[in-house]
Amino acid sequence: MITATYLHKLREAIVDHANRDALLELQQLATSGNPYAQYLLGEMYCFGEGVEVSYEESLKWLCLASDAGSSEGMFILAEFFDPSFTFANNSIESKRGIKSQKIADLLRKTAFETFMYRAKEGDISVAKWLALCYQLGW
Repeated sequence: MITATYLHKLREAIVDHANRDALLELQQLATSGNPYAQYLLGEMYCFGEGVEVSYEESLKWLCLASDAGSSEGMFILAEFFDPSFTFANNSIESKRGIKSQKIADLLRKTAFETFMYRAKEGDISVAKWLALCYQLGW
């Protein structure tokens, strides 16, 4: 079984050491349907962490992660739909019509509810996400 810790080690190898083999492995895991690998790739492409910034790739992976129930994916995806989110390259806004407050609010609500459920089930890994939700006023 692939753990979140293992996936984070792959991400670290990609971001800190430009390890192409780790990137290929993470992409394989994401392609095979691992929602946490999909979330990590989406976040990396969104912020250019170890890969070139690609909002199209980021949206693809974050949508797949969110569809698979990844609350982390929903959280980052909500940023795409928030009108206050600043893109380094605003071309995606015109290509995809990203500025939609209603979609952002729905994604936030769903992500927050999922984080709360996971916390109640004893998943302590969501504590930082819940803290961030509260900090942002969700």
